[in-house]
Amino acid sequence: MNYLRHWLYARNKPEPLRQASLLLMIAGAVGHGDTLLETLNAHERESSGEWREKIRLLTTLLESGHSLSVSMSLVENLLPAATISAVTVAESGGCLSSVLLDEARRVSQMAPAEQAGRVTPEVMLVWFGCFATVIFSLLLFLSIFLVPKYKAVFSGFGVELPAMTLIVFSTFELFGEYWYFTILPSIGLTVGSLWLFWTSGKMKLMRGYIPLARHWPRYWTPGVLRILGIGIATKSPVSLALDATIQELPEGRAATRMLELRDRVAAGTDLLNAMRDTKLISSREWAFLRSSETTGHSDWAMRHLAEAIDRKRQRRVSYVFSLLNNTLTLSFGALVLCICVAWFLPLVKLIGDLS
Repeated sequence: MNYLRHWLYARNKPEPLRQASLLLMIAGAVGHGDTLLETLNAHERESSGEWREKIRLLTTLLESGHSLSVSMSLVENLLPAATISAVTVAESGGCLSSVLLDEARRVSQMAPAEQAGRVTPEVMLVWFGCFATVIFSLLLFLSIFLVPKYKAVFSGFGVELPAMTLIVFSTFELFGEYWYFTILPSIGLTVGSLWLFWTSGKMKLMRGYIPLARHWPRYWTPGVLRILGIGIATKSPVSLALDATIQELPEGRAATRMLELRDRVAAGTDLLNAMRDTKLISSREWAFLRSSETTGHSDWAMRHLAEAIDRKRQRRVSYVFSLLNNTLTLSFGALVLCICVAWFLPLVKLIGDLS
């Protein structure tokens, strides 16, 4: 995702480094209306392109009397959804500056650091596309130009082809006969994969979530825990934290689940029990939060649990991509090995028969 982030930065679009810088500037000027507007005006003059227009719109909304959270939410793709929800809760609790600093740190971590040997989605996608193109071209060339002549040569010598070679050549001939039925799905798969990566990565960097997250309620658990932790620390109503979260959620199953959570809490159900019943937290996480509640450290426990879930999710994603990368490498290697063995096995047999 580094390449995509660099492209967004070069095109003056919202990305984690710009967003973190904006949050730091606002954190230093918050509480002083004139200072905040002067800071934003100075940042606007130093910016350009789409980012400059967004800062200008944010400044205009603040000058017209809107609150900071409302102004942020009205500017499309300015900041991640979870950050805007956190700002909404912090405004009512009087800890806006510290929350902005914490969000700046968290947003800056969304920009992945370069690590040697790390398997990233874009590298694996490019690698898979290049290898698939090479293999597809090789099969097409062999099936159309070489396999018929190869079989004719051995037929002229009166040498019977080995069984493995016959199977591979039959596959080549089938592929060569119906290649036009496979090229369009292959191109569609490649283009679709590139489009999915582009839209997912762009939304992840700008808004902090991927498009499929709207149908995955558990994806939003860390953000919900952080916002609830801010609400508990500032003694804000739980309903305010839930409403701030729901307001920034995209339509889908996740938003429906959060509405169900809010309705359960409004009906008098304990917050932790409601989160467990709606499957936003597991039984083990519920026990951890319940024990922290008895000691009066619920806000710390929720932030700690949110970070633990994020780290565990990142490890799983890294493991899946590493496993997928190794699987694709072995698969391509096995395919090339079969082609080489099937191609040279008749030559070995021919040399043996003629000698």
